[in-house]
Amino acid sequence: MRTLISAPAIIFITASALTLVACGPRAGKVKDEALAAGRDASTFTAADEDYFHDMDGGVTLTADEVKGRNTWNVWSG
Repeated sequence: MRTLISAPAIIFITASALTLVACGPRAGKVKDEALAAGRDASTFTAADEDYFHDMDGGVTLTADEVKGRNTWNVWSG
């Protein structure tokens, strides 16, 4: 019976995979663009303009409710 992959190829693939696992990025250690630029969460303030005022029939919302609705609609939409 003939094998489809030779023994040296299997060894190479296995060694490559183990190297990638051992030397690859670690969870919680990779910086996104904001962290790489030195920005933290406090520099990203929520928008307080009531962009979606008419979508709920023009109900009156507090400033925090407006920020929450804006954030929810933008990031989940």
